[in-house]
Amino acid sequence: MNAARAWLDFVEDPGPVVIGSTQLASCFGAEYEVAFQHRPGSASGQGLRHKVSLTFFTAEPFLGHFGIDGMRGGTTMLKTYFRMLGIEPIANVSTTAVTKDSITLSNGRTLPHKYAIVIPPFTGVQAVLDSPGVGDARGFVPVNLRFQHVDHPNIFAAGVAVQIQAPAADGGADWSAQDRVGCPRSWARSPRTTSPRLLPGADPEEKAIGDIAPLCILDGGNQGVIIALDHVFKPRRFEAMLPGPWAHWAKLAFEKYYMTKMKNGLVYLP
Repeated sequence: MNAARAWLDFVEDPGPVVIGSTQLASCFGAEYEVAFQHRPGSASGQGLRHKVSLTFFTAEPFLGHFGIDGMRGGTTMLKTYFRMLGIEPIANVSTTAVTKDSITLSNGRTLPHKYAIVIPPFTGVQAVLDSPGVGDARGFVPVNLRFQHVDHPNIFAAGVAVQIQAPAADGGADWSAQDRVGCPRSWARSPRTTSPRLLPGADPEEKAIGDIAPLCILDGGNQGVIIALDHVFKPRRFEAMLPGPWAHWAKLAFEKYYMTKMKNGLVYLP
């Protein structure tokens, strides 16, 4: 059943909704955006949100981990938002079974659903998986600080294709050790910093992925959060979260900008 047909069936006969991410997912922000946009009275919910339960589950050790070990105040903010919207959150669980009617979690709980959106584990592209010695078992490419393959200097990789090793958390435990949490990979800046290194005579720049300063927008419909960090992973000197409707406006503005840039081939723009 395709997504459009499933949604139409749900609108005609609504029931429990489940939104979540499995172990080894790497884009946790998306599940929060989907959950928050299905709020009471929202256009996306077709006015059905008040008629159904919504359960949110995630493989993150805690809400707002995002594959980067979280940030100050993030968990409290998200818990407050879940409570305001009447959404039940379940964190630190892996997925053991999925059927067309239910999802079973590692804590033994089974979540029945009439409609579900689940972010699956991430893998690399098939071309890497089919090329021995290029990627790891999951299809991601190991690179050095120049985004250059550690064994094959003529191969470069950036963004989603890169193998990322999770650092130890504040308490010393590696939060990926249980094969639960994937690191986010879609750093838009990485292809820009990599491409000049391919040019003859270029001065190679070395930058660890964890040293990139991300700017992220979590769009929750008419609300959201803009997140700015000085490093992907801890320790950090700067962490900022700016909640409010401007997050939604910023997301719309970025979409217009990015689509215009791609349609017109303006690849030199950031």
